[in-house]
Amino acid sequence: MTEEKNQLLLHMMTDYVKDNPDTIFSYTNAAILYGTPRWDELELEIHTVQSSLKMMNRKVNTHIRPYFRKKKYKGFNVITLVDLLLEISNNDTENSAISSISHHLYKKEISVENILNYCRSQKWKSGVAKLRHLLTFASELDESPFETKVRLKLYEAGVMIPVQQYQVICQSKKKYRVDFLFEFKGRKIILEADGLIKYSDNASERANERQRESDLIREGYEIMRVMNHDFENGRFTQLLKDYGIPKRRNYGKKIVKQHY
Repeated sequence: MTEEKNQLLLHMMTDYVKDNPDTIFSYTNAAILYGTPRWDELELEIHTVQSSLKMMNRKVNTHIRPYFRKKKYKGFNVITLVDLLLEISNNDTENSAISSISHHLYKKEISVENILNYCRSQKWKSGVAKLRHLLTFASELDESPFETKVRLKLYEAGVMIPVQQYQVICQSKKKYRVDFLFEFKGRKIILEADGLIKYSDNASERANERQRESDLIREGYEIMRVMNHDFENGRFTQLLKDYGIPKRRNYGKKIVKQHY
């Protein structure tokens, strides 16, 4: 898969360079190719590139600063996925970076061991320590960037760590997978991080979701739905209080407050 994407990026670069011989390829192109989430949320910025004497102080439009590997792929500097994650970790917000890492772990396009091996072999490189730190907050179970966001907000709120992607087997033998499950004091609270199917225009999807919710409630589960607007004006924090989600004993260290 990586070889195929390198080939695609190579063709993209080759075709573009024919018409733009002085071009400098940035990570914008690689992020689009790799399907890295949340990329469109980054603001367009102008950075000074100093990749060679010829290009000294030449300005290019790019979302984040370019980085060129010493190792070339068929004559071109091809940006690998791990390099892309390194740049996002150093230049984007921590939530977006962790979402990007989690997305590619979930897609099995890269593994934790791949990233750790890279960090060990490139420990001299700027930002590697940051990438390794954010990797500890990534999860291969995050099915979407929104699930990553919810999971990180739960961590920052200092509540107990839920079980992720838990499978519920009902007495009727039906099986349902839920995003997050809190179990405490005899209570079983499901947190659904999408909550949108319930309001879908598809009548069949709405009916299936209502049946799923009824089945889970009959099994003794409470269901808490979280949508993006719940992070405004403290609604998410209040929602956790309303459901009585307990604090964890070891609060742990917050990720980082500063945006990059």
